Amino acid sequence: MRKNSIWWKVILIIAIADILVISTFSAIPQPREKTNESPLRSNLKVLFDFTKDEDAGNADWTIDGAYSDFANTLRNDGFEVDSLGDGTGTITSADLEGYNVLVIPEPQDRFYSSEINVITDFVHNGGGLVYIADHNNSDRNNNGWDSWHIWNDNLNSDSRFNITLTPTESGTGTNNEVTDISPVPTLTVNVNSFGIWSGTTMKVSGIAEIAANQTINGDKYPVLAYTYYGSGRIVVHCDSSTFDDGTPDNNNENDTLYDGWSKYDDSTLGVDLVNWAAGLNSSNSNLPLNSHPGSSPATSYGDGNYLVAYVNGSTVNGYFVNSSTGEQGNELQIYKYGAGVRTAYNDDGKNFTVVSFDYSLPSYHKIINRFITPNSENSTYGESISNDANKSVDVSYGSHRILFTWINLTREQVEGRFYDTQTGTFGQNFTIAASSVEKYSVSVGFDQQSEKFLVVWTKNYDIRGAFITPDGSITSVNFPVTSSIKESQLSVAGGNGEFFVTYRNGSFSSSTGAYFIIVSSDGNVGEVHKINDNNANYCGKVDVKFSSGDFMLAFSDQRNGNADVFLRVYNSSGSMVGDEMNVTSSSNSEETPSAATDGASKIVVWNNYVSSSNQNVEGRFYPVENVPELTWLFVILLLFLIVVIRRVQ
Repeated sequence: MRKNSIWWKVILIIAIADILVISTFSAIPQPREKTNESPLRSNLKVLFDFTKDEDAGNADWTIDGAYSDFANTLRNDGFEVDSLGDGTGTITSADLEGYNVLVIPEPQDRFYSSEINVITDFVHNGGGLVYIADHNNSDRNNNGWDSWHIWNDNLNSDSRFNITLTPTESGTGTNNEVTDISPVPTLTVNVNSFGIWSGTTMKVSGIAEIAANQTINGDKYPVLAYTYYGSGRIVVHCDSSTFDDGTPDNNNENDTLYDGWSKYDDSTLGVDLVNWAAGLNSSNSNLPLNSHPGSSPATSYGDGNYLVAYVNGSTVNGYFVNSSTGEQGNELQIYKYGAGVRTAYNDDGKNFTVVSFDYSLPSYHKIINRFITPNSENSTYGESISNDANKSVDVSYGSHRILFTWINLTREQVEGRFYDTQTGTFGQNFTIAASSVEKYSVSVGFDQQSEKFLVVWTKNYDIRGAFITPDGSITSVNFPVTSSIKESQLSVAGGNGEFFVTYRNGSFSSSTGAYFIIVSSDGNVGEVHKINDNNANYCGKVDVKFSSGDFMLAFSDQRNGNADVFLRVYNSSGSMVGDEMNVTSSSNSEETPSAATDGASKIVVWNNYVSSSNQNVEGRFYPVENVPELTWLFVILLLFLIVVIRRVQ
């Protein structure tokens, strides 16, 4: 009887193990942010350059001199730290092999073209670069080259890294403490202030971002910036004295140095620069996407790939992003003449549908579509959806149908058309809402549970809607009249028997905010909820997608002075899940975001609006999140089983 009892315990342990394993793996696809982790730095190697006379004059920026505390702190944190050269030498690819981060502290000599290629390839292939500059006229070996000149005119002569150093002097007099710091994960999130004692300043462009500013004569100047190149990361700091520990190296014992390492959060900043360059991210681990000239991006997911489509002048371009690795494909021209692009993935045909307006005949604005396959990156013409004058198009896939919806400008009515993805045939155009009053924005989403499409549009700037089944039956949905100014820029997604409808309530020059309404598949319309509850003066269009039981929303607002992109996740009850993510933070306006997820990784793209003549499509890829380590769980359970079985014997 005792043995039977023991075996029941064995069975119970095995059952618990199964539940834990199943629960762990079932949690993998949820679009959640990781919690902060203590990154494992073992096997990570840092190389300090000492080939460019970094100990010239009263500057011993070496790991056995004024940067010895810097190096020792990194070692105590688990990094392997080495130095390259003895004041002279040439950096080769063999020198950098096996290293994760290269630190270049105030170089005094130029880099050879071969070295520039080596360093550029190192970063492009995933390495990290920490470049530490100094103030103007800090040419310590009197060869005509300051460290900021070496960055601008030598190492980064083609400005490929999007950071330019400027001679404006920072940290002068008593103005040496920097507190205007953006909370960039890993890079500055643990830094409240740091010191600079006569440094340079900088400008950023493209995908580069400012991490800290100092106010000089009433104006803000960046003093710390970061960027990405290929698969790697670059951070540029303005002053070498920040990490000076006050100790000269063995060859320069009479040099005069000053301890900045123990001031403010300088030591924390130094280590965090290396952490970030090594890719040891916290909760906002991400990879920026390449910047492309254009605006109004749209993205969707399918078959291991994200498609990003956007408008560049009169053309519609796009590129694919691998959802596992973040690898970006070549830029493609999808339409020679197009605007107002929307995308959806067709699971039957394993391709993406891209719809747009044909602007080759501006008076017509006919709607066209193409099918594009990730593997071939070739687009095939579907056919013209509507040859009338049209505006505001959208598309959705579900139940072996692609539903195209648009506003027919000629008839002032909402129209639709099905494409059968199994037979490869188009149906006839049909009317969803007949003309009576002018109609504007239109959007469509599909709920797999109810097998219904929900089409929403605005009439007199109030939201109206209709369910459409794959067989073409139409049922009206009664939305409340909620407009106080103008409701527009709709987006809708379906899942779990619910539809999540978002809209912007405001004029085209200002806004009272963005909102959402949940509509059940049986037609029950819920209450209105505000999305940007921070009282920002402006909030642009919201993009909503459904995945893994939740709704993911991307939007922009001006709570920080300029429009930034934010990401939220809501459940089907309308409650926010987890914390809001601030995707962008720069001095430019980032607008009209679009997001997609495969349930584990995700992508967010947006329009970086510098000026009407200078707009770029940018984005970030968030890789698959870490899951709990199962190894120790299995070991513990195995030990339990061994103990129990021995007791049985």
